[in-house]
Amino acid sequence: MGSGRVTGNVDTPPDYLKVWKEIWANKFAIVLIGIVCAMVAAGFSLVAPPIYRAEIVIIPAIDQAESRARPAAAGLGALMNAAGMLAGNNEGVRPDILALLRSRYLAEEFVRRNGLTQVLKPHTPQAWSLWPAVNRFRERVLSFQENPQTGIITVAIDWVDPVAAAQWANGFVALANELARARTLRDSRHNIEYLEVQIAQTNVLALRRAGYDSIKSETKTLMLAKARPEYAYTVVDPAVVPEMRNRPKRALMVVLGFCAGLFAAVCVVFGRCVLRSART
Repeated sequence: MGSGRVTGNVDTPPDYLKVWKEIWANKFAIVLIGIVCAMVAAGFSLVAPPIYRAEIVIIPAIDQAESRARPAAAGLGALMNAAGMLAGNNEGVRPDILALLRSRYLAEEFVRRNGLTQVLKPHTPQAWSLWPAVNRFRERVLSFQENPQTGIITVAIDWVDPVAAAQWANGFVALANELARARTLRDSRHNIEYLEVQIAQTNVLALRRAGYDSIKSETKTLMLAKARPEYAYTVVDPAVVPEMRNRPKRALMVVLGFCAGLFAAVCVVFGRCVLRSART
């Protein structure tokens, strides 16, 4: 019987000294590939549309006056709650308003009011409706940065038009304040109407007094909401028209393209060495 000849073992690790020698022998070709990739990245960065970022810095409005306008006596609040006379949320801090900033409802209302459905449409022939426009606005245009220690929130708008980016950033926060004020006004009016009905239906002096105190606090809340445009968010630094693009970052793209080219070329040389070792 004839014996077969072993052509190599693919499990044998390559000789890394030979790999290094192969890489060094092809160093000029590897560098050339890196330069070509860097030039491709540079060309892409030149034809890509510049994106500008406008930022507005805000903090949640401090409701010290509104907190004082709420029922100060915990006993009266508990008494009215037990009697079923408290309607709605009578706490000073409004987590629903804080969550409004990230809500789809706010983004959709902003896109609808400003007629941005077609403006946000990419260069594609398919039909474009409000739903994908809002998705693109939230995912590609709008972003947030929060500082839990200071409570500072930065709202950023990335867009090809720097003037529109600044207008959208300021308008987005203004709309958030408008919707928050409208909700507070609606809830406070509803609470006052409800409390007036409950007061008329009870003869208990303590409950009537507590009811009048709550109506007084809701009335103060109405006054605060009407008088303060920045009801939910106080603007610390409004957005201005950016003069420098945010992306593409051309220098970074060129460096990354060069490094990617070098890495790809080295991988090719390494793969050739592995295959050559497997055949021997």
